[in-house]
Amino acid sequence: MSLPGQSNFEERLRELEQEVAFLRGQQSVFLAYIGAPARPRKERKAAKPTDEVGRIIDMVAGRYGVERSDVLSPDRRQQPTLARQVSMRLIREMTGKSYPEIGRIFGRDHTTVMHALEITEGFALGDLREELAVSR
Repeated sequence: MSLPGQSNFEERLRELEQEVAFLRGQQSVFLAYIGAPARPRKERKAAKPTDEVGRIIDMVAGRYGVERSDVLSPDRRQQPTLARQVSMRLIREMTGKSYPEIGRIFGRDHTTVMHALEITEGFALGDLREELAVSR
């Protein structure tokens, strides 16, 4: 047996639950619109590059016309990103460091390093390799 007005109450409750679900969905749209992140990103602490790794990063940064700080930053513009990916490839090839070690240098996850190596697979980097080998 239902109480008087109970069906109206249950109907209104369902409507309110739908409104709350809608507003939760709109929250991420609104936050993106005003430029705020929908959820905070986990910041990774970058490891200090060794001399050899620093030399690689400096040479690649110079070749791509960006600063070392841009390569090590979370900047997502094309040139710094490309320089970062090439640096990751050369560090892997020339030092044999593991994906997690390289990721820590750049404040990134090891899967980002794996992606960088995949992206730069066909790049002609022979001249950079030679320059780095000569400057050792």
